[in-house]
Amino acid sequence: MSESKCKSDAVQWLQSVSGCQVSEFGEKVADILDQLFDGIYHIQEAVVNKRVRWDDPSRIQVVLYGSMSTYDFSRLTHLVLLAHRYCVRVEISGSAPGYLRILFSDRKREGAIYSRHPTIEQAIENFNNRYPEVET
Repeated sequence: MSESKCKSDAVQWLQSVSGCQVSEFGEKVADILDQLFDGIYHIQEAVVNKRVRWDDPSRIQVVLYGSMSTYDFSRLTHLVLLAHRYCVRVEISGSAPGYLRILFSDRKREGAIYSRHPTIEQAIENFNNRYPEVET
């Protein structure tokens, strides 16, 4: 996002409460978290933290308390869909009891496997080609 464009509400909020610099990639991550939690301010303790490097141009790590799931309380599903929409690789790992470490890595649509990220449609096509249909 260029300086001439308006920054999202999430980025403006983040900068106003933390005073941090936010890279273009940081803007993407802030927007993802803002949508995922219906307002980035709902996870203030996690995102307004000196350990979160919002100015990093390609990797941002956030540690959150809680869990994620599919369907009911579907933040896990929404995170996956947002990652595909924004072309961002997301890795989730344990951090401490009750805490999740979420690592966001910037990707492009084309390139080597370690640098690209498919659209959700491509991911579904790859999934369907790899795994057989199951009767439910």
